[in-house]
Amino acid sequence: MFGQTEKVVAERGAKLGYKDKVSLTYQLVVAELAEKARSLISRMKEEGVTTVVFLGDPIMPIYLTQAATDQDYFPEWVITGTVLTDTTVFGRRYDQKQWAHAFGISSLPARLPQDQGEAWRLHVWYTGKEPVAPKTVAVLWEPIRLLALGIHLAGPDLTPETFRDGMFSYPPTGGTPTAPQLSFGDHGFFEAPDYLAVDDMQEIWWDAEAKGPDEQGAEGTGMMRYADGGKRYLAGKMPKVAPHAFTEKGSVTGYSKPPAAEAPPSYPSPAKAGG
Repeated sequence: MFGQTEKVVAERGAKLGYKDKVSLTYQLVVAELAEKARSLISRMKEEGVTTVVFLGDPIMPIYLTQAATDQDYFPEWVITGTVLTDTTVFGRRYDQKQWAHAFGISSLPARLPQDQGEAWRLHVWYTGKEPVAPKTVAVLWEPIRLLALGIHLAGPDLTPETFRDGMFSYPPTGGTPTAPQLSFGDHGFFEAPDYLAVDDMQEIWWDAEAKGPDEQGAEGTGMMRYADGGKRYLAGKMPKVAPHAFTEKGSVTGYSKPPAAEAPPSYPSPAKAGG
């Protein structure tokens, strides 16, 4: 699943002087993850690995971090933001002695309460009712949003080509803590053509003692923190200074509502039309 990601990391990392001590892989077969995690951790410990850069699914770290603690192995963990590994929901499922040493980057927006998220707000605005899938509405909404954007920008003659050209014409937007910068095509942020929407990232770290709601509204202990209030950086634009991981001053665990500059416009609700 992450073979291409591994390849890109190796190629670009080499140009920047990065070389891994050892590169390990696994198959996402849930019934086998616990045993595989034990062998992977044993190998990394034997090799003297002190930093684990994880590029994988959000389930495997449950077993990796547990195995690491069982083997008295405490490396630092670099979060790359792959598939929700940068969320509080999953972070609370990882061994907290391990995840207390986790930091990295995330392309997700800084956390908002569920009812302040774009997917939730639009559902209520359009239907007048709360989403019937409250825990997954944010994930379900993203492909729908991009589909609707492409259809709108394609114009009256909808074809695969006009859909593509419409998306590629979309100007870069966003770039604030709760609204990532989005662009497609060839705007100079990545190699063209760029199909992946989000251009920027923020620095994050795990606060094992922070309390509050996760992305699904569940209260608990342990939260992802966003350094510098969730300030975002384009690739290659992050300042060459010491990371702000584990520096609570200036960081946030989220926002209670979008900052004023990021507040959405107000339009009449179709759910209220005609009275």
